[in-house]
Amino acid sequence: MSAAASAGEDRRRNRGFALLIVLWALVLLALIVTELGASGRIESKIARNLMANAEAEAAADGAVHQAIFHLSDAGGQAWTVDRSIRRITIGPIPVEVRIEDEGGKINPNIANADLLQSLLTVLGADPRVAQTVTQSIVEWRGGLPADQQAAVVARYQAAGLKYQPGFAPFESLEDVALVLGLPKALATLLLPHLSVHQLGISDPAQADPVVARAMAQLPGATAQPPIALPTAYRSVTIRTTARGPGDARFTRRAVVRIGPGLPHGYAVLSWDASSTDP
Repeated sequence: MSAAASAGEDRRRNRGFALLIVLWALVLLALIVTELGASGRIESKIARNLMANAEAEAAADGAVHQAIFHLSDAGGQAWTVDRSIRRITIGPIPVEVRIEDEGGKINPNIANADLLQSLLTVLGADPRVAQTVTQSIVEWRGGLPADQQAAVVARYQAAGLKYQPGFAPFESLEDVALVLGLPKALATLLLPHLSVHQLGISDPAQADPVVARAMAQLPGATAQPPIALPTAYRSVTIRTTARGPGDARFTRRAVVRIGPGLPHGYAVLSWDASSTDP
């Protein structure tokens, strides 16, 4: 083959390689553009979801404050505390509001063992489980001598638990759920009927229906003697569920004390997100 022919063959081969490189570069560029487009759509969707969730949370919080306003009888539009579901709108977002009287619940820090055990039995607990859980609640809230505390701690360790009782009054219902021997399913049933934010059943006639059943089955129907805050004060649980754009949903659970002499006429005792429907 002549030198000219050989040079022409080399040029054609080089052009073929160059074309192949260009094609692969175009394919790679197309993949990059596709990936960027997909990432952009995902990030846009995430941003929309975050905004929708934020709107739902803001609406749920706004509904809590609207409930406080109506509970304070401002403007003569007082709401009753009757556990019914009210449906309101905050901006464009629908919100369900449910208000419960904390005064109708049992305080695990001061309730006697008979009432606690009766409540657990009404909720369907086996009598032995009810007795064990009642003992655990009483032990956790304190008042035991040091040697008995050591024995209780040993039982928690033997059960493989990495925590021990506080031997002090419960600060939250989440602590009650940690007591030894309380199954998770039973805790889910129990906690809605307890409150650490009131001193006793102020009016048995207004007690939580389940609590009323527990009180009624006590010998002589004698429950814990009523110990109440001054009647001018009232503690309530306000639970609001807002449904925002798309599938956004947020539930706020607030425990609020309302009465004269408090800052702005009320005090927030608990403020948390809740997965429980109102």
